Amino acid sequence: MKTNILSIIVLLCSILATAQTVVRMRLPAQSENALSVTTLYNEALPTGISIVLGVVGYDISGGTAPYQYEWLKDNKVITTGEVAVINPEKGKSYVLRVKDKNGCIVENAINISNSAKAAKNYLSENVRINLSQFNQQLSVDFKSFVPENTTLSIFDLQGKLHAKQAIGESSIIPVQLPFGVYLVVVGNGQLYHVQKILVK
Repeated sequence: MKTNILSIIVLLCSILATAQTVVRMRLPAQSENALSVTTLYNEALPTGISIVLGVVGYDISGGTAPYQYEWLKDNKVITTGEVAVINPEKGKSYVLRVKDKNGCIVENAINISNSAKAAKNYLSENVRINLSQFNQQLSVDFKSFVPENTTLSIFDLQGKLHAKQAIGESSIIPVQLPFGVYLVVVGNGQLYHVQKILVK
């Protein structure tokens, strides 16, 4: 009887010694291709004037959509979203940071030059913007045709978006803005016109 009990104990110890604990860990999601951001333009941006930048100027691929966009000045986020208005300053660094759904991050430096000159475009030569201080109405006048998918956006100097709407013709737009300086951006994703207005 003692022999049988001893055999059973030895057998149980043998089974327990060979047993393994399996821990299942949830791995982070992986994308088929690594997140990549490449600029589509080679020109350096001029300093001292307001510039509109958009993700349409970049080839963003890989990773897992949707993407988040941050625009940085000296490693500090100044605005987020697909479009940013910046006023490049001498000696400052500017970067577009793209983050995908899985938390992967890629940064692309924005080239700034003190000697670069702003290129003219159709909108800059054919649109005029005026603000009536009396009734806070914004008049937008086009000398010629309005490019397809044109929108009007209003940013403050910190890059915060205050208003945005589609615009297909010369228009008068009511605005309700606190006192301050704003940048009015008229563009269609490829061409942009930026004009500064002062709300008194």
